[in-house]
This record gives sequence, C-alpha cells and structure tokens, in this order.
Amino acid sequence: TEEERNTRLDSEAISRRTRRQLALLQETEEQRNIRLNNESFTVANRRLTRDLMVNHTMFHKIKEKAYNLFIL
Repeated sequence: TEEERNTRLDSEAISRRTRRQLALLQETEEQRNIRLNNESFTVANRRLTRDLMVNHTMFHKIKEKAYNLFIL
C-alpha cells in the first residue's frame, strides 16, 4: 500500500542519515580535513562554473553587438 511504501522510504532515509552520522563520528581528523577541503573545492568549482557561464554569455552578446555594428 501507499502507507507501507512511505513507511519503508522513511525508514530508508533514517538508515542513510544514521549511517552518515556514524561515519562522521568515526572519521579521523585527517579525514575530516579532507572532507571539508573537498566541500570547499566543490563550492568554489560551482562558483567558477557559474562565472564562466556568465562570461561566456556576455562574450557572445558583445560579439553579436560588434558584428551588428560592423554590418551596419
């Protein structure tokens, strides 16, 4: 039933959360530092990717304007 399915999904989510919390408790200081560095790099990479996409879009808009000026 739908209720059983929801209960199972809730149970699986709790199990995943519990496993994650246990892993965090068991990690060494070195592992913690590596994890935190990885999280920082992930955030920085997302920011750089976003900035590259913005710059790419701006480049094409400027290129199009320059082309239109040249044609006119």
